[in-house]
Amino acid sequence: MAKCIGRFDISVSGTHLCDSIMNCTVEGCGNSYRKCRGRVGFRLHGYPVKRPEVCEQWKQFSGWSGNLTNAKICSHHFKPDDYFHQTSSTSPQAPVLLQDAVPSVGGSDRLVKRTPKEGIDRRTYISLLVDEYYETSNIEAKQQVTANLANFAYDPINWPFLKEWKAHELFIEILNASFDPVITLSRTFRQEDLIRFAEFTGDPNPIHRSAESFVNGALLNATTAGIIGTHFPGYVVTWQEFRFPNRCRCDEEVRFDVRVEELRKIVRLSYECSQGGRTVFAGAAKLFGVTVKTMVHLIRAVVIIIKLTALLAVFIASTSALEPAARGLRGMRPRKAKHITPDADLSSNALTSVKQPSPDSVPCTCAIFLTGQFNRQNRSEPPRGNPGIQMELMQHYPCSAAGNKQCSNRCLDAILKHLPNSPALICGTIDRDCFRERAYLFYQNCSPRWVNSNLSAGREFCCQDDRPVRCTKMAALIRQQLLAGNGTTPSASDQDDVEDE
Repeated sequence: MAKCIGRFDISVSGTHLCDSIMNCTVEGCGNSYRKCRGRVGFRLHGYPVKRPEVCEQWKQFSGWSGNLTNAKICSHHFKPDDYFHQTSSTSPQAPVLLQDAVPSVGGSDRLVKRTPKEGIDRRTYISLLVDEYYETSNIEAKQQVTANLANFAYDPINWPFLKEWKAHELFIEILNASFDPVITLSRTFRQEDLIRFAEFTGDPNPIHRSAESFVNGALLNATTAGIIGTHFPGYVVTWQEFRFPNRCRCDEEVRFDVRVEELRKIVRLSYECSQGGRTVFAGAAKLFGVTVKTMVHLIRAVVIIIKLTALLAVFIASTSALEPAARGLRGMRPRKAKHITPDADLSSNALTSVKQPSPDSVPCTCAIFLTGQFNRQNRSEPPRGNPGIQMELMQHYPCSAAGNKQCSNRCLDAILKHLPNSPALICGTIDRDCFRERAYLFYQNCSPRWVNSNLSAGREFCCQDDRPVRCTKMAALIRQQLLAGNGTTPSASDQDDVEDE
């Protein structure tokens, strides 16, 4: 029986997995461990370097001329007869490649199958892409051409065409070139330029018309916008900030430098204008590419907004027209006349419906009452006894529903800090024992009357002899007292529960 070379196998299960190259070295085969690890039966086999004759046949088939230490050939290039299938009664064993197996499936003939029978004029298309890269000045167009050429480089069929048109030199140029796109322009502003710009903008500032004229800052910004619009056609400025550290003099050369900081869907630029070594204008901007499709969506959105605005105006107009009629209908009902004395205050504050707090009114005060101290069914009945926690915030709120809401919210914020130690505070304040009672938040605002906010912490309190106790222990004690009152001897389990607690 032929020997196996299992030590050269790299199984998907990871028993002999190597951290080095995990790609098939057969020309035109794109299989790799990362790509095909989920396929049933996929394996990567190392070259039999210890058998030179078989290894040479493997090299001739794959066309690989590099280092053979980590080179692999995938199982798709071997026939089923090249494997030894082990049989086991306990668990199935993975097939092992035979010692004299030579790859024979696929190879150079597989590359021909990729190309359709009618053929594709790839040569002309690649030449057009290379010419477009060197002719265009648009950065986005260069990136698109580079991506298309990279897709062609994936298929080895296109390699002769790429070499013919020297696309590999294009890739080397992109890799070697440091990405530092800076657009530079030099310009000298004359007196007549300032006069025309001042007449166009309506700027009568004399500093732009005197003997020592200074260039208008808006003119520098407009020149920078022209540079951006020339090199980024179809883009709009969505954000901009700038500053003018120094004055820009007339009849002296100004250098504009626009740098591309980030080239994404939103392009980020920075620009600087210098004159005589001094920075006269600097800033940054963000651009957004507006395509025809985007413009259509923007126009549709504007049309919808205009229609909604028109409908809203019609609705407001109709409401205003119906308001006098509604007032007339309300005026038909008899109303009691109000008597206003001549000395009455007719200010807006006096006529307002909101009652402002008087100096003698009660400020916002917070308190905690247990459920045994008030009647939850009758909210008008005041709570009994002393509150567990009471706080006076020393702040007045309006005597209205909104003011009461503000007071309850402030009370809630103030009481929250006392929640961790609330059992000891509440049990030490109330003058009785309690069992499984909940704490509710009450407040006073303007009047000395406690109002239930219906806000509860959700926990139950059990107090005995002014100290907090566990509710389970108190329940066991109450059960023992009831049994003793009825003349029944407590069971051993009840006594054990009390001792455990």
